[in-house]
Amino acid sequence: MKKILFTFLIFVIGFALSMCYIQQAPAESQFVWQDVSNIEAETDSENFKLIPEVESEVKQEQKPTEEEPLLTEEPVYEQTPPEEYPFPGVEEKSPSEWMDMELTDVSTGRKFRISDFKGKTVLLENFEMRCPSSIKQQDEMKKLRSREGNAIIQISLETCPYEDESRVRKYSETHGFGWYFAVAPEEFTVDLLKEFGTTAADAQSAPVLLICEDQSAKLLERRIKSDDELLSEIEGWC
Repeated sequence: MKKILFTFLIFVIGFALSMCYIQQAPAESQFVWQDVSNIEAETDSENFKLIPEVESEVKQEQKPTEEEPLLTEEPVYEQTPPEEYPFPGVEEKSPSEWMDMELTDVSTGRKFRISDFKGKTVLLENFEMRCPSSIKQQDEMKKLRSREGNAIIQISLETCPYEDESRVRKYSETHGFGWYFAVAPEEFTVDLLKEFGTTAADAQSAPVLLICEDQSAKLLERRIKSDDELLSEIEGWC
């Protein structure tokens, strides 16, 4: 009998314990589920708040800018003259006054002016003795002189105003150039640049001015001109 009561007591205790466990388990599982759901809800709410902010930033970056109006005309820039002329201290002169400036032939010492040759065709070459282009251009002028003689007045001017006239004379005699050679004064070169630009004194471009009988002047093309080309320019323009 005691064994039966003892067995029954153990059964009742075991059943009571199992019922307590069953009643507690749903609460714990519910608690865990609620935590997870809360985390997911919080995460979703944060994502929901962040996404619109990112999209708004992208939209602000992609906001179209106003197009600048196209220029229909080229802009005009004011050009201010330099404070000083190419040679400081030299007064500006009106164009073509260089024709009336006095020059000195280094070979004879004779004084002359370009205006003295009015009624004749003149080729005025600006050179530098140390420039290879100058000697090549003068060789072509020498060929032209051998063909046309004194019919065309030829004048070569050393554009360095500080060059020694004796050296220029020796240069012309050494190469057998039998026309006018002179050292251009500063005022002459300044006035020439004012009318024709810096190319007129750029020895590397072999500058040659064609002056017709009426004293109209033209700067020929920037390169070495052959004797045939020089004669063609004279016949076509003067």
